[in-house]
Amino acid sequence: MPGCGAAAGFSRPVPPGLALLLDHARRAGVDQAKLRGELGLDPVDGLDRFEHPAAAQPHWDEAAAVVGWCASNTPRLRALAIQSRWLHEAGAATALEIAYLIAGATEAIRQLGDRGQPFDVVAANLAFRVPVSTELLGQVAKLRALRLLWAKVAAAYLPDGAPLPAVPVVAYSSERSRARRFDLHTNLLRGTLEAVAAAIGGADSLCLTPFDPHPDYQDDDAQLLARHQHAMLREEGLFGHVADPAGGSHAVEWLTDDLARRAWEVVREIERRGGLTAAMCDGSMNSLVLDDTSERLVELRTRARTHVGISRYVDPELEGKRRLIHDRSAAVEAMEARLAHHDDDPVRTKALERLRGAAEGAPAELVPAAARAAEAGATAFEISEAVHSLGSDHEDAAPDAPRETPEEPAPFLVDVTSFEDLRATVEEDGLPPAALVVSVADGRTARRRSSFAQDLLRAGGFRVTAAERAPDELESLLRDARPDVLVLCPEGDLAPDLCAASPGQPVVVGACPPSDAAGAEVDVLLFDGADVLLRLDYIAKLVELARLGDDPGEDLEQPLREALEVMRDHMSRGEAAR
Repeated sequence: MPGCGAAAGFSRPVPPGLALLLDHARRAGVDQAKLRGELGLDPVDGLDRFEHPAAAQPHWDEAAAVVGWCASNTPRLRALAIQSRWLHEAGAATALEIAYLIAGATEAIRQLGDRGQPFDVVAANLAFRVPVSTELLGQVAKLRALRLLWAKVAAAYLPDGAPLPAVPVVAYSSERSRARRFDLHTNLLRGTLEAVAAAIGGADSLCLTPFDPHPDYQDDDAQLLARHQHAMLREEGLFGHVADPAGGSHAVEWLTDDLARRAWEVVREIERRGGLTAAMCDGSMNSLVLDDTSERLVELRTRARTHVGISRYVDPELEGKRRLIHDRSAAVEAMEARLAHHDDDPVRTKALERLRGAAEGAPAELVPAAARAAEAGATAFEISEAVHSLGSDHEDAAPDAPRETPEEPAPFLVDVTSFEDLRATVEEDGLPPAALVVSVADGRTARRRSSFAQDLLRAGGFRVTAAERAPDELESLLRDARPDVLVLCPEGDLAPDLCAASPGQPVVVGACPPSDAAGAEVDVLLFDGADVLLRLDYIAKLVELARLGDDPGEDLEQPLREALEVMRDHMSRGEAAR
């Protein structure tokens, strides 16, 4: 903690993180009134776990206690941060993401106001944490629309002519479309796009993650590059010299207006349902997210959304191998040894008992009691466990009136993981299957289909080779190559006799749409617009079944055949719908 600067990134609940920060400041000799930063208490995060709004009241009691304490003791620390990470990672549309942030701020103002915190105190403790992805214009418009709607909300609480309170927007890297296992250096390009979008959109601060997301594989260069992207934009791009670089751009202005209007309609719908607490508890917010998730999943599985190096344009030879930088086993063993004697400390035990008492009946004493527990040596987990005793009475008092059954929580979706998981499975089962892609005619369509099939199979982890042969040369080619998968790319229709000329192959694939494969006996078709992830998985399982040999054992073969049958049914329905 250099000087009086302090940065924190704690998720709910804040008391453990705030308590540890205060204890660190005390040890460093820093006056807590000089601490500055943002604590990251998201008062609307996790509300969907409550079955009724009444059960969520302790949640808001805690937020009010922290805000009140920070306003009096650490005025330069912002306690609240409305975050849209879970919606963003689940695939929610941009307008819904903005609406959630605004509805969250409105809910915080209302709930904390009911607990004695005036609007100016809440606004002074508020920040927005917004993930920014690589869709440049859309993300710029998202940040601008968020500021427009916040101004609209704040104006409703202020007298005429009063200045609008500035609420910082903290932008950070989206994990939704970042590579996690393969082609990691492409994340540098993604990070640059995210940084540019955040700067042009008017973010107050920016946090870029290193190109390799796993801390055990991050070397000094990974951390340095993440920091230098900021510096290059600031010093060479001069992004900090213009207040609104996108102002006046017709495309950005139109997108901003459109997003703001659509987001405001969602905010109004949430308010009609009783606010965000009610919308989260009754499952309606999850329903909105799941609608967007379903649409995005279709786009991902059909490659309508492109992820360079993951779902398209994969080149394993250029990726390189990850190298373990940090072995944390010794540190883990040391921590376990230290914690083994942790329960014997009577001072820490007594401090935690006092914290539980404050959590059960004195919310105003919550932060001081948590700070004393941290000073006594309590861990963040122990403090959090003590604080969580708050609110059991409220949960028991929840009304028994009939209520809408909440939807299943929205899945945590990262765009690239489906392709990366499939590729990892294919490659870790031993030698990746060899796929031979053959253009069986000299024509533009055949070559285009060959390129499509090669690119798709590489994304699935297959070892791909390509050839161009006349139909009468196919048999000799197969004898020499002996591939696991044969992909036939015709110029026009896929002739039935051509497939018959490829005996003994575990998998025969046609790279053409169903309309060009009538009567052809192939195992699967690959074509643009299909669920290619399903078809790649199907091909991999066919190869796995073929590799089991003549006597694989029922415990291995039967589950594979059942999975293949289900997948075949899905593919048939998809082809029939075209």
